[in-house]
Amino acid sequence: MLIGTASGYSTSYQDRALDEAATKAIKPGKYILAVHCHQTGDGQYIDVGLVDVEEVSK
Repeated sequence: MLIGTASGYSTSYQDRALDEAATKAIKPGKYILAVHCHQTGDGQYIDVGLVDVEEVSK
């Protein structure tokens, strides 16, 4: 299942929310996260991960 796409480049980390279908598809357990990166210019580095963020009301 495709859970996200991005294009262009960035020089810093970016948070990207998953859409509702991707969020519902991910259940507790072990997964393999496959990432495809296509280099079209100079140097390249990729760092990808998933985090579960819950907002807390005060």
